[in-house]
Amino acid sequence: DENYSVLTTLPTDKRQQFAMAVTLIHHVYWIAGTVLGVLLGQKVADWIPNLDFALPSLFTILAIEQYLSQRRLAPALIGVLAYFAATRLATNYLLITALGFGLATLLARALVRGNAVEAS
Repeated sequence: DENYSVLTTLPTDKRQQFAMAVTLIHHVYWIAGTVLGVLLGQKVADWIPNLDFALPSLFTILAIEQYLSQRRLAPALIGVLAYFAATRLATNYLLITALGFGLATLLARALVRGNAVEAS
């Protein structure tokens, strides 16, 4: 999500310092946006043309920034492949299926590479 994407673009020594502030700001604007969306509903879409394009655009920009800062293509490719697999296998549950495929693939990749997080 946005928190992870923004925090991983920061230098490693600055992440801890800004983690709480970035998370708090994201939560506040997410909740405010949700409340406004519930209150204004369809009226906003009538006022702002092509609003349905905004969220995919946001995540595209975040993915590009993530790649530019980390120079790792595998997570993005896994996400795209998980999406295409889900379009073939579970079109009625596309998002949750794609997320599940992506998560399973990333976890399997971490286990194979030996850098999985161990439970305490």
